[in-house]
Amino acid sequence: MSVITAHTAGFCWGVRRAVDMVLAELKKGDDSYEVYGELVHNPQVLRALEERGVSICMTPENMNSGTLFLRTHGTTLERREQLKLLPLKIKDLTCPRVGRALAIARKKSREGHDVIILGDPLHQEVRSILSYGGERAQVISGPDEIAALSGISRPFLLSQTTQNTETFEKTKNALQEKYPNLEYTFTICNSTSLRQDELRKMCVRVDCVVVVGGRNSANTARLVEIAREEGLPSYHIETHEELDAGELKEYENILLTAGASTPSWSIREVREKLLEIQGGRLRTGKIWKLLQNAIFGNFHVLPLTFILGAAGAFILNSENWLIPAMAASLFLYGVHTVTSVLESGYSSPSRLRRQEFIRSRRNLLTICAMLAFAGSLVLSVFLNPLWPAVLGVMLALFLVYSGFARKGISSTGKSWDFP
Repeated sequence: MSVITAHTAGFCWGVRRAVDMVLAELKKGDDSYEVYGELVHNPQVLRALEERGVSICMTPENMNSGTLFLRTHGTTLERREQLKLLPLKIKDLTCPRVGRALAIARKKSREGHDVIILGDPLHQEVRSILSYGGERAQVISGPDEIAALSGISRPFLLSQTTQNTETFEKTKNALQEKYPNLEYTFTICNSTSLRQDELRKMCVRVDCVVVVGGRNSANTARLVEIAREEGLPSYHIETHEELDAGELKEYENILLTAGASTPSWSIREVREKLLEIQGGRLRTGKIWKLLQNAIFGNFHVLPLTFILGAAGAFILNSENWLIPAMAASLFLYGVHTVTSVLESGYSSPSRLRRQEFIRSRRNLLTICAMLAFAGSLVLSVFLNPLWPAVLGVMLALFLVYSGFARKGISSTGKSWDFP
């Protein structure tokens, strides 16, 4: 029984580039920031950006100033010309792979070709390519729609960058039968090809596939489509909360993959939930939950540091080691716990369940940390007089440091640790 996570799951290069560029702009100042349409097709990413002050704007004409980001899927040629006239700072975040498809469509149209685009006619990327392909450009979604093409004399085929690679091959072959003079360019991006190839290869090793990604994400939908073509039950979800434990617990081996705009924290949450479901099937779910919470709360620090202290005493052949080892382990536990509480309380580096666990138990964990510090100082009284002095100074310095760290995190108001 296992959960296998695909190596290619998660952010592709184009999405990561766009997110990094947005965050870099946000660090520069307090300007107003908007995105013309959805930056990527993933509600969690959009929500995370909105929390940082970046919202979606469909009517940039109403903006008097600020920065307008152009989405990764591309912008139609006509609309791009209109946006240039606005008193805004335009930051083009179009994926370079999409930009290549746009440039090829424009070039072939100017050379007199009849541009044929394989893709979803309602998708923003396909709309953008269509605008660059000229008046004679046409869109088809597969080989079955070739018969509907009209007025074709010099056909040129390209595709949406997230198209199914096998669908492209079938469409190309069918077009060549009807139009022997067909020219084409493979515009499916490398990330999409690798993701699809890995999925096809991994399907022989698993019983079902779980695909994480936005409902309106084209490349995510392709992964679901491929899994079903391979004869496997597949589940398309956006978050771990959508997992059906009743259905999934019946599968021995599960493949977890994700679309190109799915953040890493979302994939980890789904993986953790899948492991919980499989643990429940083995009747070890409660034990797993207990161990997980112990680690989330840093309680594992106590036995581990105590063992290290005991090992050091054994190596040094020390007889009076018990109290020093206990005092040190309590102190280190307190330091780890206070640090975790500060980090989770004043920033939100991710949606990981550990952060949620700590945030929901901040007061309890803080009390545990203070008791650990107190216990460490009490035990040190029974040792060399230097012990309580050193521990007291270390505790004072740590609390001063924690105060500055807390002030620094609070003053930023935002976390830039975006997966």
